[in-house]
Amino acid sequence: MNIEGLPPIVSILAEIDFNATGVFGVPLGTILLIYILMNMNNNSPSPPSTKFTRDKMGDVLTEELANEFLAGNLLFLSNFKDINFAAAQLLGHCDKKNLILNDLTVLDDASAEALSEYPGDLSLLGLKDISDTAAQHLAKRPNLTITLGNLPASAAKILADAGHG
Repeated sequence: MNIEGLPPIVSILAEIDFNATGVFGVPLGTILLIYILMNMNNNSPSPPSTKFTRDKMGDVLTEELANEFLAGNLLFLSNFKDINFAAAQLLGHCDKKNLILNDLTVLDDASAEALSEYPGDLSLLGLKDISDTAAQHLAKRPNLTITLGNLPASAAKILADAGHG
């Protein structure tokens, strides 16, 4: 079978009985596809190294990193334990649908106020250290995902009274 205009691998794949039993009862076609997908990039040159490697980023989400995230150069904002005010201001006004900052453990009052302005769903599941003032700012948000049991009792009460958690 020859499929015009397509690479030869397509013709080969078209002839495979994907339902034929292979190793450990896994269909042969599935095994082959997994193998192909795992080896697709082995012949490709490595992408250029980025200046934002995990060891260079540190534990604080900075304005520079927030800008990289908003530009699409960083996919996730995980592993940051703290956020500076400038980054919180940027993210508080971004148009992303979800903002997941689940690794943040501390949030100062000014950053909480800036993030409270974020229009989408905000997730702060790892937050442990916030003041009552920060909790009051976050309590104003409609879409907040937070774990109250991690927070100081007074901050947790403020957020619970606002319907969060």
